[in-house]
Amino acid sequence: MGSLLIKFSFEENELESSQNLSIQCVNEFVCKVENLEEILEKNPHPEQLNLTIHAKFVGVTHLNVSLGKSGSDTSYKLRLLRSDWEHTKAKLFIISLVIFIPFITFLMGTQLELKKILELWKKPIGPCTGMLCQFGIMPLVSYSMAKFILTDEDVSIRLALFAAGTCPGGGKSSFWTIIWGGNLDLSISMTFSQHIAALVMMPIWIGTLGKEFSTKDVQIPYFDIIKGLIALMIPTIAGMIFITYKQHLYVKIQKWIKRIAWVATFFFMAIMIYSNFYIFFLLSWKMVFCACFLPWSGYFIALIVTTIFRMNYADKITIALETGIQHISIAVVIMIWSLPEPEVDLAVAILLVGMLMTDKPLVVLYGIVKLYKRCMKKEKTEKVTSIDEKKKLPPPRSELEHQKPAENA
Repeated sequence: MGSLLIKFSFEENELESSQNLSIQCVNEFVCKVENLEEILEKNPHPEQLNLTIHAKFVGVTHLNVSLGKSGSDTSYKLRLLRSDWEHTKAKLFIISLVIFIPFITFLMGTQLELKKILELWKKPIGPCTGMLCQFGIMPLVSYSMAKFILTDEDVSIRLALFAAGTCPGGGKSSFWTIIWGGNLDLSISMTFSQHIAALVMMPIWIGTLGKEFSTKDVQIPYFDIIKGLIALMIPTIAGMIFITYKQHLYVKIQKWIKRIAWVATFFFMAIMIYSNFYIFFLLSWKMVFCACFLPWSGYFIALIVTTIFRMNYADKITIALETGIQHISIAVVIMIWSLPEPEVDLAVAILLVGMLMTDKPLVVLYGIVKLYKRCMKKEKTEKVTSIDEKKKLPPPRSELEHQKPAENA
């Protein structure tokens, strides 16, 4: 990563012996003191000490300085940031998100019909159940994991996980709803209504339980959260207005949403890993577990709740997908706006894992289903072919001999 030079000055007789001096980074994975022993060998009683600290990785740690007999112990906080090249890669990833998210949000907006949304809300069992799962249960799940599982992690990581749990449904939920035969009208109307509800619900959750993960370095920008959510609503409304005058493009756009979503799934996974490769060195097994468990638990929680309410298959699958596939990019934006470096790097690490892993069980399950259907289709084709071949075969010799007397008669 680089190195930094630290200069120490000692008062007269403060450093009685070089053996009493100890200077070390608390977390040697983040940084390491390099040349202390060499300097003290050359000059056992220095009045000044120019010390080189090798910055190995991003993070926050402390440099402990102990003078032994004098009983003087001092701790200096070190904040180690990414290199310029790492910054450039991260910016490219953020720019691609800034371009893609409004674009796909615009396309999703074209699938919305105000009439259908209003009809759904006349009997709002589906949307209200989705709201209950999304803003009533998921924040409590993320809070519990942040508080009781990520106890050893930095406060910014816990805040990021909790913020992810308060995000509305969205992202690729409509795409997966189409794939699994869900209720597309319900999916899109839930995405729309939940983004509006998020203007109130996210600040409420982050302003109450989220305060537990807030410090002087981690301040929550409530106004920026609301401003960002409003900014995401603009392309949605633009899409609704556009399709009003271009109704003939509705089906074509729906097909393109599926294609773009498939491409985006693998493209953004590749670019995310490349531009943020450092995150794999920041991750602990607890962070990976929580990042995966949060969205995956959303699928099962919603299925349980919708089963209790005796909903049909299409609505069950739609609400489950909407609950599990949260709009985590909103949490990413919030962390970027609210946290300084390197806290923002730590926070984004767990969110990127969540974004990567949210729909991977769905991809695997979809592949298994497709493979099963293909095998069943092949087996059925082989059976039909064998029956046709049997029909074409001449009758057995015994049958022919049996038929000959009848013919002679």
